[in-house]
Amino acid sequence: MDFSLLKEKAKLLWNKVKDVTNKAIDFGAETLQNSLFVKDMAGFDKLVSLSANKVWPTGVVYEKKSLLIIGDPSTDFFKKALYILPVVYTKAWSQNVALKLLSSKTEGIDYTKYALSLSQIPVCVVFADKKVYKIIAWEENINKLVTSLSLDILSTIEKL
Repeated sequence: MDFSLLKEKAKLLWNKVKDVTNKAIDFGAETLQNSLFVKDMAGFDKLVSLSANKVWPTGVVYEKKSLLIIGDPSTDFFKKALYILPVVYTKAWSQNVALKLLSSKTEGIDYTKYALSLSQIPVCVVFADKKVYKIIAWEENINKLVTSLSLDILSTIEKL
């Protein structure tokens, strides 16, 4: 048995596996970019309106929050979002927090209406009672939302 021939076949198989894996990741990132959750100003305003506080008939005020993650499609952010987004979405869903994703290249969004500037991308904007509550900038800080073992995303946001 020729081990050098076996070694070459193993290398070819490994390269094929890497190519297929990279193609699958690229396809997933492209699909995620094309199916962004927020596509226009109406969707943006709807997300902000979901952060309005609710007052129950008993007088108890239920504070609501919503999250908007803004990323640049020309970077690898959307490739990383393939595994980041499901984790953050699950944490947000467990606390009834709305979560949307937005491309920084989307036309027709008036960020000045909410005093937002996109100087640092990617960014996670937290809205509370229809106002910008907190801005979590840089990818490392957004990754802290994902890597936190707690399902309580709101307390994790407060720590950042």
